[in-house]
Amino acid sequence: MFDDYERQWGITEKYEDFSARFAALIKTASEKSGRKVVVLVDEYDKALVNTMEEPLKHEEIRLFLKGFYGVLKGMDAYLRFVFLTGVTKFSKVSVFSDINQLIDISMEDDFTGICGLSNVELVQKFEPELHALAAATEMTYDETLAEMKKWKRTAQPKMHCLRLTRMDT
Repeated sequence: MFDDYERQWGITEKYEDFSARFAALIKTASEKSGRKVVVLVDEYDKALVNTMEEPLKHEEIRLFLKGFYGVLKGMDAYLRFVFLTGVTKFSKVSVFSDINQLIDISMEDDFTGICGLSNVELVQKFEPELHALAAATEMTYDETLAEMKKWKRTAQPKMHCLRLTRMDT
């Protein structure tokens, strides 16, 4: 997973685990480039989603990922920002409990182009359901839509996007 990047940055030391390799890669890339590192992880939770029916393997992977992503907590001096995507809400996965700077941007309007659900999508994709909900709650369609726009921040987005804060440029 890291072999090409380690060669690129001239890392020859062999580390016992992926967490140590990850930390060394971030630190070396930052120091050698003179710039802070950007970490992008797509589908951070794929291995967890794929093992949901296998409790022992799932827990083993969760603990591995917790240690792996936990490396980010102590790397502020070397990181510009971190961006992660996945289909599960990060607070439900327990791999980020060591990191307290994460912000879920999944439902923020500024980021609906890459994750979450925009107001336009809400109307386009769920118009029949919104009308049914309005009738069931004895509200008008417009009242229902206004309520849904308030509630959409708690809805399940199509993809969860996280960013690690406190990074300097």
